[in-house]
Amino acid sequence: TEGTPYAQPSYSSSTRLAMNKRRRLPARMTGHRESPPSIDPGSARAEQIRGGPLADALLPTARLEAPPFLEVDLGSLRDEAGARLVARAIAERGLCQCRCGLSPELGAAAAAEAASLYADGELAPRGFVKEGRRVPPDPEQRTDLCAMLTDDPGHRLHAKTQALLALDAAIERLAVETVAQLGLLDERDRGPLGGGPNGEPLSFSSRGDLMVAVYPGGGSFHRVHIDNADGDGRAGRDFGRVLTFIYFLNAGWTEEDGGALRLHIPRACEEGGPSSDAAAARAAGRSPAVDVIPRLDTLAVFRADRVMHEVRPCPGRHRYAASVWVTCGGG
Repeated sequence: TEGTPYAQPSYSSSTRLAMNKRRRLPARMTGHRESPPSIDPGSARAEQIRGGPLADALLPTARLEAPPFLEVDLGSLRDEAGARLVARAIAERGLCQCRCGLSPELGAAAAAEAASLYADGELAPRGFVKEGRRVPPDPEQRTDLCAMLTDDPGHRLHAKTQALLALDAAIERLAVETVAQLGLLDERDRGPLGGGPNGEPLSFSSRGDLMVAVYPGGGSFHRVHIDNADGDGRAGRDFGRVLTFIYFLNAGWTEEDGGALRLHIPRACEEGGPSSDAAAARAAGRSPAVDVIPRLDTLAVFRADRVMHEVRPCPGRHRYAASVWVTCGGG
């Protein structure tokens, strides 16, 4: 955000060269641990989703090893190399996790602002969007608290969220460049997850406001869902939300703290790799998934319209995140 006082790191040429040499798409995921189904097959909710896009949540979960981090530079005005890696990972798997290199000062300031929003009572329960309509909050489905932020100077939270808005601007730059890189993929490299509903190249349409969320301990959660399972009610204009970017604000977070972002690997990514661990798990009647630990300076990116996901319960610590959704149309 223009005028914010948070400086980004300035990498030397030798450091940038070393980072770029590491910018290769990581190897396939290996190993797994098994967890119970995300939704009890005997529950009332199970009857609602059986046969639909969330039906795999009724299967036991095979937790695969998360893909290695991609190195991106949120401090750069244009990180073409990092965005290219993210685009390739989305096209191949529909998801990735990144290490962002954001300045420690900005990360700490954004985390402090998010905590202040919660302490000041500015975060509230939030519902869902279904067929373009807002559905009221349902505590059976999610117990996080949220606020939407914009860079409008007239917004009542503008003055107290300068670090979060600087983070928002950095995520937007990477998001726009990622969509541009997806649009440059040829039909073969685009695969089943790098294009529109009919395989067409993607183009940037718009983006939503920054959502700041807290899971305030006590077992808070967000049940399994797909952000945009129905085109967001935008037929004829674009495809609705296509990409989700989530930046985590939690210093020192460990797996034992809970609250992992569990990303279920979409069936489409197995079409080109029938021998993959995901396909093997699927053949064994499991839903393959990876867990992203919500540690500070970790960014998760995934297909908003294809990837079923959930936030696992947070038993103690408050878990903060900042999310941006990107709407795409055909190229």
